[in-house]
Amino acid sequence: FRRVLFRSGTSDENAVDASSWYVDTDKDGHGDASISAKSCAAPAGYVAASDDCNDADAATYVGAPESCDGRDNNCDNSIDNNPVDGAAAYVDADGDGFGLDASGPALIVCHLQAGFTGQGGDCNDADASINPAAPEICDLVDQNCNSVADENAVGAPPWFADADQDGHGDPATVVLACTPPPRFVGIQQADDCNDKDDSVFPGAPETC
Repeated sequence: FRRVLFRSGTSDENAVDASSWYVDTDKDGHGDASISAKSCAAPAGYVAASDDCNDADAATYVGAPESCDGRDNNCDNSIDNNPVDGAAAYVDADGDGFGLDASGPALIVCHLQAGFTGQGGDCNDADASINPAAPEICDLVDQNCNSVADENAVGAPPWFADADQDGHGDPATVVLACTPPPRFVGIQQADDCNDKDDSVFPGAPETC
């Protein structure tokens, strides 16, 4: 008997271990799962990945950066979620224009929705009178969220320096504060004519 070998002239066609390749029309490295070919090597215009949700747009594929364009860029079935060109949005429960940001912005969005703000820094989102732009008042509460209460408070009374500690203050040296600083007296005692001498003050005994 004589063995006869038939040759097709083409190697690897219809190989049993051929791989699947997917057309990549937009050349973004991700193919359209609905159009495939079997081959040992990738045919021209085909790639191994089959996860492109829009093979006519090179900016749309799995893992693509999401942007504010009204499209699902990263193929996760969500539009404009966490866009790279978006802005921080903080929950503003008390409506004072500032939101809590102790743990970072709640969202990165293209457009602010009701109940959100682009400003963080609020230290009490349940009280609209407390936020970084609020004026301080004398109530032992930190209104402006700088971790200090009552500094430069609106309506704070004046206090006058009593450097010589004779109980009378210099009317020319005044500070506004909710409570008297050390070596300061109230406005009723702002009548010292020499605050460097504790023997000189209204009512002091005269001596020769």
